[in-house]
This record gives sequence, C-alpha cells and structure tokens, in this order.
Amino acid sequence: MWRRLRVRPRYCRHSRIPVLPPPAPWPTGKSLVLLGIHPTASEPTPQEAWESLVARITYLFSEKFLTSLHPLIGHLGGTLWRKGDLCGSIPVSVIAVYDTKLFNLCKCINPAVESNPLLVNLYIMRAATKLYEFLSTSVQHLWLKKKSPYPQDMTESLVMQTSIPECIQVSAAKIPSSMEKPIETVTLHVSAKEYYLDIIAKELGLEDASYVLISR
Repeated sequence: MWRRLRVRPRYCRHSRIPVLPPPAPWPTGKSLVLLGIHPTASEPTPQEAWESLVARITYLFSEKFLTSLHPLIGHLGGTLWRKGDLCGSIPVSVIAVYDTKLFNLCKCINPAVESNPLLVNLYIMRAATKLYEFLSTSVQHLWLKKKSPYPQDMTESLVMQTSIPECIQVSAAKIPSSMEKPIETVTLHVSAKEYYLDIIAKELGLEDASYVLISR
C-alpha cells in the first residue's frame, strides 16, 4: 500500500517566507571513512608525490593489479596481442588518462599539469626510469612494459576477460587539423587479436599507438 508524504513548510512569525530546515551536515572524519573515502590531513609535498608516483606505477604493473577492476585492465589485455617488443607495452598517454591517482600526484608535483596535461607523460616517464630493473621504457615511443612476463594463467584469463568478437566495425569522424580540409567519415575494422589504438594510429598515419593522445 502506497502512502504519500506531505511536507508543509514552516513560516517566519512575521512573514510568509518559508523557513527551510537546515541542511544535513557534510560527513567528516569517521563518517567519510565509513563511506570509503579516506581524507588526508594535507597534500603531499613534491618529494612525497614523486615517491608515491613511483609506488603507483609499480602497482599498476604488478600481478595484484591484474585482479582489479581498473579501466587500464582492458588496455593491458589488448596489448598482449601486440607483436614483438610491443607485446604488453602500454602507451604512457593511456596510463596518464585512465589512472586519476597518477594525474593527481603529478598535479602535486607541478600544478601546471592542469593546463598542460602533456607534463603528466613526462613525469610518468621520469618516475619509470627509477624502476629500470622492473620496467622497460622507450623514450622515443613513450610506452612502458613489465620486463618479466606475467604468469601464463593470469594472462590467459586476462585475454579471455577483455576479448571482443572476431571483428567489429566502428564508425568514426576524422577531423583534420587544417580547416581547409573536409571532415571524413571512416570505418575502423577492429580484430579480436589487435590492439584498437594501433588501428587508430594506422588510420592517422602514425607508427604505433604511443603517438596517439587521448583527451579526458
């Protein structure tokens, strides 16, 4: 049985302006923790942010990360289909956009990243050089790759989890940088055994996905 809840506004004694009830207090302290929000006392210093940036990159390429529901998991699964040295390598531009924590840490290092997001790529590459025993890097192509392979059962599970149908078609608009050239409509044919950013790079005439920038 449905019931209607009728709320009658209270009025000031000498006017007809309704008096609204006070808003509920904003949750703080223990309440935020119960909501899964863990506030920090203050922002980290640039030095602390650098250390946290290195630790965050380490986690993103750990075996524990593969069991998470992070958006980067889909990209990691797609890169396992790449050939040769590119197999398992993730473009830095993808990491910078899909991991908000990295972006926020870079903002603590230099607030200018708000107006120049390309600085995030630079800081990620600089932090990754401290992990030379753990990660392979390429300054020319701007990608990161874990040196030692993941366990086979985890990679097989990841490939199955992120797999797509045998081939799908995606319509896209190709907007040239010059206003004198017309906008083109293109159809991308994405195979189940290809990294879709490599297909976009090919359509744009680029060498590989590391040259593709993704906007927020």
